[in-house]
Amino acid sequence: MSEPLACPREHGGAIDPSPFRDTDGKLYVTYKSDGNSIGHGGDCNNGKKPIVKVPIMLQELQDDGITPVGDPIEILKNEQEDGPLVEAPNIIRTDQGYYYLFFSSHCFTSPKYDVKYAYSTSLKGPYKRAARALVRTGDFDLTSPGGATVAPDGTFMIFHANCAPKRCMYVTGIDIGADNLITLSGLA
Repeated sequence: MSEPLACPREHGGAIDPSPFRDTDGKLYVTYKSDGNSIGHGGDCNNGKKPIVKVPIMLQELQDDGITPVGDPIEILKNEQEDGPLVEAPNIIRTDQGYYYLFFSSHCFTSPKYDVKYAYSTSLKGPYKRAARALVRTGDFDLTSPGGATVAPDGTFMIFHANCAPKRCMYVTGIDIGADNLITLSGLA
């Protein structure tokens, strides 16, 4: 592959790829458009106004896993409540037909860094955000949890948080309720 799969330079590039195969067999990749890399300073280089748009994108791929099909679509954008960015997207689909998009918001260097989620009946959205972060500073006595990846069957989640001396990985069980409320079952 001589060309990048995604690199919108005018939007700061693309990072945090995460593959997803839907029930119809189609392959996708989600990623973060790295707008904060061209921000105006402050928290994660995007804490000073004007705040640069930092969306999560969805790109369909051919069966080879590297050739894009059509243009990417924006499935989530950073809102004021997210601080300077959203990042680290990860999608799963449940047997009940819901798609869950897990993502982090704020800057990993901040105690506000967290794991959030949104859900939809369509892979392409619109996604409805959960009312509360799934895991945030203080939960399980952790600081700055983020970067979550959820098992395809939706039973556990791996993520990282601050620890001595830098960042450590943690695992927790999750339960997705019929009301789209996700609960955590403690650290493993």
